[in-house]
Amino acid sequence: MTTTSLTNVVPLNHRVALVTGAGAGLGQAIAHALGALGARVAALDINQEACAQTAAAMPHAMAVACDVANNAVVQQAVHQVLSAWGQIDIVVNCAGVASAPGSANCSPTKPVTNRPPRI
Repeated sequence: MTTTSLTNVVPLNHRVALVTGAGAGLGQAIAHALGALGARVAALDINQEACAQTAAAMPHAMAVACDVANNAVVQQAVHQVLSAWGQIDIVVNCAGVASAPGSANCSPTKPVTNRPPRI
């Protein structure tokens, strides 16, 4: 297996990346990698402190507290990034959204209808 150094990848200067789940784990690692390639990074996470720490470790980054399960909050976050930097070129969704069993049969306007019985 070969590995690729970040120095061999196309630079992302003048690009804006929005990364959800950037407070920890894979989202944080991707945010740092994009920042290392020169992108301006909007680090989004439900945990304000965690995304602030991620953003603070990069020269051109901003932290945005965002619950990706809330559409209105996501729209506000996107607006905040666009207001600051005027564009979004890259979107990486690494935020985990936990859901109840059977939630695949619901939507924001339709409640879960087939929840398992409580024991």
